[in-house]
Amino acid sequence: MSKYEKHTTVSDEERREFLKALGVAGAVGAAGVTVGELNETVDASNVEALSSVGAAVSEEIAGQVDAGLLADQQAELAATLSAAPATVESGAAFESPGTAFDDIAEAGWATYGHLEEAGFFESLDEHMPAFNPERLTTSTRAFLGSEAAVEPLSDLDLGGTAGVDLVAPVINQAEKLSHFHWIASGDIPAEHQLADVLPPITQRAAGGVLLWLQNLDDHLYQDQVLFDEQILADGIWEVRGMTAGFYLMTEGAKAAGTDSDRFTDAELGALFTTSIALQEVAQRMLPVHMHWIDEESRDPGNVKIDSISI
Repeated sequence: MSKYEKHTTVSDEERREFLKALGVAGAVGAAGVTVGELNETVDASNVEALSSVGAAVSEEIAGQVDAGLLADQQAELAATLSAAPATVESGAAFESPGTAFDDIAEAGWATYGHLEEAGFFESLDEHMPAFNPERLTTSTRAFLGSEAAVEPLSDLDLGGTAGVDLVAPVINQAEKLSHFHWIASGDIPAEHQLADVLPPITQRAAGGVLLWLQNLDDHLYQDQVLFDEQILADGIWEVRGMTAGFYLMTEGAKAAGTDSDRFTDAELGALFTTSIALQEVAQRMLPVHMHWIDEESRDPGNVKIDSISI
């Protein structure tokens, strides 16, 4: 058995609260519940606002998206995410500055630039309402209740119980997302000196993910004395969360921009809202786990890292 524990970012109590918010606490058990079980149990409701988001974005970016480019970059994103933890397991990340996590970011920048040129972020920023607990719960319920929407999680090995732990913080941290992580561009006070140059908030979420990933290899090497097994497991989990959110966002943009009938308008709206929320949650938690480390939590022995289980 590996001495490295599973990530601890979602507790059993948080998982129970998540199921309660979805309205399925009596139908499924918190321990070991899977995305597939929730997909069969959760019923989407009050999805009119989500439908309007999906329809509006699809109309505005139709014909502007290169689906082949996005699909190629998604494949690269999945491959680099799958490969990156091995550099921690083998200890290579601590022997010299690597590129494993920067490679994930590089796979994302081409997508980011293309979606910016296509007007995707501006459209999404204009039509997607600000986060609040009710909207996030509605979106998460619609996302989990859609077989088509959750299917891409399997590309990242985030089906099963891992997918539940991935999505649970969107609801469990809904208040924080509402108050601290969503200031629509149009709501920034005019007197703010950066108000006229800040990109749309959806673009800031996606760009923030890539910037955190771009920095991580150097951080692992330079500050390795701080990390113990649990810090690394939790940090890599947030990397998976950020990347999954970016991947799901790309999946929705690819469908919306090519007039695909893979998703309904409501499913697209749920995919957009949930994917942006996932990116916001994970990039908020990554520094909590891997940067804001106190004496009590840091590794006291600077032990050699030889394996990790996430």
